[in-house]
Amino acid sequence: MSAWLLAWEQPIQMVLGEGHDMSSMQGVMSAAEMDALGATTGAAFDIMWLEMMIRHHGGAITMADSVKAAGVNADVLSLADRIIAAQQGEIAEMNTLLSGGARAPYEHSES
Repeated sequence: MSAWLLAWEQPIQMVLGEGHDMSSMQGVMSAAEMDALGATTGAAFDIMWLEMMIRHHGGAITMADSVKAAGVNADVLSLADRIIAAQQGEIAEMNTLLSGGARAPYEHSES
């Protein structure tokens, strides 16, 4: 990826300063959500963590879908396909872990 960024004359690293909030990115938790997770224990923590990770992985799928819709570089499109497949597999595994709970499984939608 670094070689791609260099070839496209883009910075290799994001500048992350104090207070940089990435919660507006698809699937990224807010500081309040992370604080709530940190204050939770036991089975409630496990459920909250899995639900947050499922949402996070869904965000990765959405971003990869966006890359596929607008991308032209074959290597990047291939990476997007691999990301989608991996994230879908992990979502399925996490939904299996949640299946004993009261909540319905997460479904990724194209929104």
